[in-house]
Amino acid sequence: MNTAQVANINADTENKAAQAKLIEAQAAQAWASAGQSSATVQKMDFEIKKIIEETKNIPDEGRRIRATVNMLAEQGALMAQQGESQVSIRKQLEAVISKLKSETKLLNFDIDAAQSLGNVGRETGQLKPFFDIVRGLIRK
Repeated sequence: MNTAQVANINADTENKAAQAKLIEAQAAQAWASAGQSSATVQKMDFEIKKIIEETKNIPDEGRRIRATVNMLAEQGALMAQQGESQVSIRKQLEAVISKLKSETKLLNFDIDAAQSLGNVGRETGQLKPFFDIVRGLIRK
C-alpha cells in the first residue's frame, strides 16, 4: 500500500508541476496580452491627440474655403463684365466698319463722277462761272 501511496504522491506531484508550468505559461501570455493592450491604448491615445489637433484646423480650413468661394464668385462677376464689354466693343467695331464701308462707297461715287466728267468741277471755283450764268438766267 505504501508503494501505491508513493506512486500516487509522485503522480500528484507531477500533475502539480504540470499545472504550475501551465499557470506560468498563462501568466506569460497574460503579460504579453497586457503589453499588447498597453500598446493598443497608446496607439489610441496618439490617434485621439491627432484627431484633436486636426479638428483645431477645421475653422481655419472653413475660412479658407469661404475665401476661395468668394474669390471665385468675384472672378465670375468680372468675367461676366468683361464679356459684356467685349459685346459692346464688337458692336462699336461693327458700326465703325459699316461707316467705313459707306464712306468708301461715297468716295467711289466721287471718283466715278470725277472720272466721268474729266475732273471738271472738282473744285468749286471751277464751276463758279457756270453757276453765275445759270443764276443770271434764272433772275431774268
